[in-house]
Amino acid sequence: PEAAEQRLHALGYADPASALRHLQSLTSGVSRRAAIQRTLLPVLLGWFADAPDPDAGLLGFRRVSDALGSTHWYLRLLRDESAAAERMAQVLASSRYATDLLLRAPESVAMLADDSELAPRSLAMLLVEANAALARHDDPEAAVAAVRSLRRRELFRTAVAELVHVSGVDQSGVSLSDVASATMAAALQVAMSVVEASTGGALPMRFTIIGMGRFGGHELGFGSDVDVMFVYEPFDGADEQAANSAAFSVANELRRLLMVPSADPPVDVDADLRPEGKQGPLVRSLDSYRAYYERWSSGWEAQALLRADVAAGDEELGAAFLKLIDGLRYPPGGIGEEQVREIRRLKARMESERL
Repeated sequence: PEAAEQRLHALGYADPASALRHLQSLTSGVSRRAAIQRTLLPVLLGWFADAPDPDAGLLGFRRVSDALGSTHWYLRLLRDESAAAERMAQVLASSRYATDLLLRAPESVAMLADDSELAPRSLAMLLVEANAALARHDDPEAAVAAVRSLRRRELFRTAVAELVHVSGVDQSGVSLSDVASATMAAALQVAMSVVEASTGGALPMRFTIIGMGRFGGHELGFGSDVDVMFVYEPFDGADEQAANSAAFSVANELRRLLMVPSADPPVDVDADLRPEGKQGPLVRSLDSYRAYYERWSSGWEAQALLRADVAAGDEELGAAFLKLIDGLRYPPGGIGEEQVREIRRLKARMESERL
């Protein structure tokens, strides 16, 4: 044991004694599982050692093996597909984020064997799959939980693709944004159904979600909030107050469903980039946005709107909103000196407060 610990220390393991305990647990016994792991581990230990955190890699391998070791395909995949085994070692010893996602659904290790499995799914494919997940559940929370499970799988796919250089950071931003859009679209369907059922009639308005910030710019990161604005438009003849109340209920139910505690990563929906920020109404009608931007909008808001894009909901209403803000965010001749100074003052204040 002392010589083994010295060898592990030489390989770069920070806690050789703990690593040795993991090895003993993985290889003890006469089972087929132990025999295969005795064959795999000498190679895996070297791959873990080549990555940033060998100790985390070995611990992650033990946890995944404890979850999947009794399945007929897991160890055979690692034994017969060396590329899958090497990728798994790289992921486990490089990213605690990806490891946590894998441990929540260990069967995802199967996608490591094939580059095509790591290729990003298009938004259209994600929407089809999300709608299929909704169709399998009558309970609203269970339906959205199924969609969040789909999102977790896609987060893992995107993280691994970046880690093993199947795709780059730019592609990851687009992929993560598409996953967020599909998740929001599915959750919006459920939220509207819940509000419709609670009011006992059809909703009196159209509703759309505008992506802002990195979400609107299709460049989300793994830790990004999902910045949004909520827009509605009453149907012809509908009562404005009833439409506003229904839209407010839909937005709140959407956020509640996406933030229900679960084993899957939460979707942090942030609506603070709306007019007047946290002090402003959570939802506004298209006419209300028009009135605000025509009268009160400031230079920094026009800058924030540069990345605004339709994320989910009624496409026609979303297109009308983008048409409304185009004159504000793309003014003829550009913005004036006063607006430039205002943006610079705001930027300096943010840097001072945050740094």
